[in-house]
Amino acid sequence: MKKELIKKMGIPLMVMSAFHLQAVEDRLSLLAVPGHKEQISVNSNSEQITTEWDGNALSVNVSPGKAGPAIYISLSEGEWDLSRFGHVEAMITNPMDEPLRISLRVDNAGDWRDEPWNTEVIRVLPGKTMPLKVIFGHQYGYKAGYKLDPAKISKFVVFIDQTKVPVSFRIESLVASGEAGEKPEVDPKYMRHVPKAGFILGGADVKFDLAKQIKHQSDGVEVEDVEWKGQSALQVKLSGQTTSKSLVLKPASGRWDLSQSNEMQLTVTNVGESPVTPSLSVANGGQNESTDIAKSEVPLAPGESRTIVASYVPEKSWIGPDGDLTKHAERKGTLGTSFKSEKAEKVILGFEHAGDAQLRIDSLQAVAQSRPVPQWLGKRPPVEGNWELTLEDNFDGDSINEEVWHVHGPNWWGNKKLTHWSRDNVIVKDGTATIRMEKKKGFHNDDPAGPTSEYQGGVLRTYGKWTQKYGYFESRMKLPTAAAMWPAFWLMPDRGVEAGEQWRRADIGNGGMEFDIFEHLTRWGPYRYTTAMHWDGYGKEHKATGATVYFYPDEEGYVTSGLLWLPGLMVYYCNGREVARWENDRVSTIQSSILYTMPLGGWDNEKVPNDDELPADYIIDYIRVWQLKEHMRTE
Repeated sequence: MKKELIKKMGIPLMVMSAFHLQAVEDRLSLLAVPGHKEQISVNSNSEQITTEWDGNALSVNVSPGKAGPAIYISLSEGEWDLSRFGHVEAMITNPMDEPLRISLRVDNAGDWRDEPWNTEVIRVLPGKTMPLKVIFGHQYGYKAGYKLDPAKISKFVVFIDQTKVPVSFRIESLVASGEAGEKPEVDPKYMRHVPKAGFILGGADVKFDLAKQIKHQSDGVEVEDVEWKGQSALQVKLSGQTTSKSLVLKPASGRWDLSQSNEMQLTVTNVGESPVTPSLSVANGGQNESTDIAKSEVPLAPGESRTIVASYVPEKSWIGPDGDLTKHAERKGTLGTSFKSEKAEKVILGFEHAGDAQLRIDSLQAVAQSRPVPQWLGKRPPVEGNWELTLEDNFDGDSINEEVWHVHGPNWWGNKKLTHWSRDNVIVKDGTATIRMEKKKGFHNDDPAGPTSEYQGGVLRTYGKWTQKYGYFESRMKLPTAAAMWPAFWLMPDRGVEAGEQWRRADIGNGGMEFDIFEHLTRWGPYRYTTAMHWDGYGKEHKATGATVYFYPDEEGYVTSGLLWLPGLMVYYCNGREVARWENDRVSTIQSSILYTMPLGGWDNEKVPNDDELPADYIIDYIRVWQLKEHMRTE
């Protein structure tokens, strides 16, 4: 092979012989050849794996074991430069009688905690040869992932799950191909459509495709397109005697992203001669992943129009688990909601009628609404008792009360490599405290000896300064909307200095518990958050449960979140309304401190912010805490 071609491929001459090179214009073979077995290695459970190269393919045999066996393919020296390609693809043959789940990972060098790799997984059917492709910068269904540098590929890893039976497969080939900067084709089921001005039907220039968007209808239901006031509408004919019928509307492809709304409004007119009682709900694809059914309280008379509202806020609050807390399946709780507005799959319309009837669906719109809050909110706890106010901070003035708050602390959350805390990013002004995230390089905790990172945020915590066991904790907050923000209001155990080192003080085992009173990921949109309880440590014994909460902000755009914590009881409130309740002997009995945090990322969120959306502000109007006097006497 000519040296010029080798140089063009980015292949060091000294490692040329370490791998099999078949170069055509758009492909580069990466698999090892005989005499160079140093390329092929296995993980620490090497006794599980045997490999054999026949000159064309690598055969792999795996015996049962306790770990997920892996094969590593790497150069004896240096790295691959695949910068002119867009993906790597392995052809996998499954000679067995059972399906094989297998993964391919493409690695950069670096700290494993940063997960510097892209991974895809497929299920290879018995007797089949199937492609397993990793597109650089994407992973797990070709979603955006770690920004892999294709010029510095350190190794490829092929691995399967832990197995209790012998497994065999063949790696027929491993090639780099595709154009640099390649983007995956979007699977229709992952597509998200944001309805224009929230309109699924009706609204200016909103088109409804009858053939694609009517996915199910009962017998005796006929639907046709009509125009009403210059906009698309649906005419629905219902035939038969006393009966109930349904009609399901779906996106033309993918799912609707309704995350910028907190309710769905249906406007309907009875254009027939018989009364009809309509109903409405919005749902995902899974069981119980639906809003409550909103049903007209009285039948719609001929000639009458009405708007029916399906709120994402469930009528019944979440009830915590009472089963075996050691079993994950029994820690989910009941009631509440499992609906996810950012991936709505269908709108379900119901009709109860007696005799032939006819309706016109004038509009269907996802809407964001606010609602007034109770007069008592912020003035007292939600239940009767001999309460005393133990902490109140309205953030008046122009500085934090450092007798109560730290403005520095650890960053153990989210995309911590990108973020540091600074005093400058906790801003007290106009009767609020703002935790601000901005693109600004600096030192963590303003310490020149500490690590630096690209994004500067803030933290508020009472660790070592203020704690309380039991009581009612309430805060009024306004949320950021920028991508990748993770604002939270929560409690952690603080047993005091006498408990020893920090992890013992804040241990969520031994009677302690993490209370996430309010935890929000901006990907969910501005009207949803979660409550959660974590206990028994963060290792293999870790346990958790909690609820999804939708809400209507108050007239100024704030949400007020509260926790009533009593012996054996936790009740969570949103804008004065109970949203979650758990009664259990495992409820924490340990003094706790308060935290406000806003790191980047989170488990169901973008990992990196959009710099054009920064700075992003998490605004805290007040924190108020009460205590029952009988509990104060026991502390």
